Amino acid sequence: MIDGKDFLCQTVRTNKHLNCAQSSNKVNHSAFRVLTWSLPCGAVIKRTPAFFGRASEKAILRAWGSLGRLKFPKGWCILGDKGFDNAAGSYTNYNTALHPSFLTNKRFSRNQVNHNVRICAKRYTCEVVYSASRRICSCYYLSASAKVNIYKQVCYRLESPCESDPW
Repeated sequence: MIDGKDFLCQTVRTNKHLNCAQSSNKVNHSAFRVLTWSLPCGAVIKRTPAFFGRASEKAILRAWGSLGRLKFPKGWCILGDKGFDNAAGSYTNYNTALHPSFLTNKRFSRNQVNHNVRICAKRYTCEVVYSASRRICSCYYLSASAKVNIYKQVCYRLESPCESDPW
């Protein structure tokens, strides 16, 4: 499962280029964006470094994939939200990206509703992974680097659940 998380940060007002690069449409504030891949059990298996909030999730995915860093076994499907549609080319083995249906008419068809229920039930654990970082990083006054470091620690804990607790 893939999902992106934006970490709020203080706005740099002394440099208009940095100010623009930090601006995130996802949270309507200055932020850094991280993409994370996790298993249905909640274990984080890959993550990107923090990018400026202006970069779209799909652009980060394509940039990361162009470096050959997205190697998943053939036949694995990647679950994501609608922002990750048509993303199979970013993966080395062209893994299929599954996402909820787009609303094309005024109402979803019965098949689209059934598809959405199956996909969203599987994506639930991915959102739970982020809830831990949201609770910890909810303090606005933490610096961006402190928030990213806390998030890395949360991901590290999920990557190696059998090791002793670092806290």
